[in-house]
Amino acid sequence: MVLYGPEATRALSIGSAEKLLDCKQFVKDYKPEKALSIMNPLALCLNCEVETLDQSEGNGPGTPPELLILPANANLADLKHEATRAFQGLYLIFRRFQAEEVVGHCGVADFTQVKPLLGSTNFVKVRGRCLGKNGLIKFKMERGIERWTVHCSCGAKDDDGERMLACDSCGVWQHTRCSGIPDCDSVPARFICHRCRGSN
Repeated sequence: MVLYGPEATRALSIGSAEKLLDCKQFVKDYKPEKALSIMNPLALCLNCEVETLDQSEGNGPGTPPELLILPANANLADLKHEATRAFQGLYLIFRRFQAEEVVGHCGVADFTQVKPLLGSTNFVKVRGRCLGKNGLIKFKMERGIERWTVHCSCGAKDDDGERMLACDSCGVWQHTRCSGIPDCDSVPARFICHRCRGSN
């Protein structure tokens, strides 16, 4: 049963505010309307997501989509070239990335125009590979090549820079604040998480 009194609203508001304060997400402000006013007003604006051919489910989160601005008569070769250039220039891990195909349009010739192919959608996913030996995969996750698990009640699955501690029983890391330890208190020498306490 959900309480609707001032105490419940206050607790919910505090929890929401803490999540916002703890958020470490980088948000870009593309301002496509400014870019379009300078460029051709008929330009094609696409949010492009990238996926590597060797990408598996366990590789962690993908990169956020990038805004590509293409001429109105752009073809698939132009789209792949621009996606390659954008992701190579933005992410160290993709410095050798080469876009090879547009997901959902495999086998379509490179000279095919993008606008009639995609229709009214403004989202596209490009698949490709990182050429040569890419020893940079260790930088995909904040933890690098270390093998430790983050599973916090706030939903964090990787180190986000906030203060954390590991459960001495299961070894899983979580934020100190989410574990009920205020930032002003020191990290306890011994810590057992809620799940391990509940299973004993």
